[in-house]
Amino acid sequence: MSRDEFEEGRKMSILRAAEAVFADNSYEGASIRTIASRAGVNPALVGYYFGTKSELYAEIISGRYRDITEERDRLLDEVPRDLAGRPAVEAILRAWFGPFVSRLDSPDGETFVRLLTREVQDPAHGERGVVETILNPSAARCLERLAAALPDATPSDVAWGYQFAIAIMLSSVTGADRTQSLSSDDLTVPEGRELLDTMVEFAASGLVSLVERRANP
Repeated sequence: MSRDEFEEGRKMSILRAAEAVFADNSYEGASIRTIASRAGVNPALVGYYFGTKSELYAEIISGRYRDITEERDRLLDEVPRDLAGRPAVEAILRAWFGPFVSRLDSPDGETFVRLLTREVQDPAHGERGVVETILNPSAARCLERLAAALPDATPSDVAWGYQFAIAIMLSSVTGADRTQSLSSDDLTVPEGRELLDTMVEFAASGLVSLVERRANP
């Protein structure tokens, strides 16, 4: 193994350890010392490679989210521009949800899903700027496609519809335990394609109904 390969391997070990610690403990609850211990390195190395805790946190999310964004963009490009109405909304949401949900198929991806869900739902996320600088620019692409698919929708309809859809996505991939506690029967937990289909159907129905309600009061 070359020196460069050794360095890259050590940096990746720190990133994956930090991702797990942040996912398990939240940004505020994570410490550089805990991350270093999990990665098996000296705490000083974490700062040497990644700077402050906030810089390390942003590095994790931007790197991981870049992969999701690239996959989403590719899938959105496959949705015909002349498609409109509910079929278009379903296709757009499937392209948007799919790359996120697919990460649940591996322990490594599931850790990032938990981390990102924690960040989006944290009332203090504005202090870190991750949502505003990394997630929101990507969301603009989805909003643009939804608006084109629903020409009768107002910008407010589209923005709220997107926000509700994201809430459905986040709660669906992390809320199985609570859902089970609310059910009197044994809960069937949808996974993979079934989970994606269920989320898309529910979210698309809500967004289309929101627009139709305004168009036909």
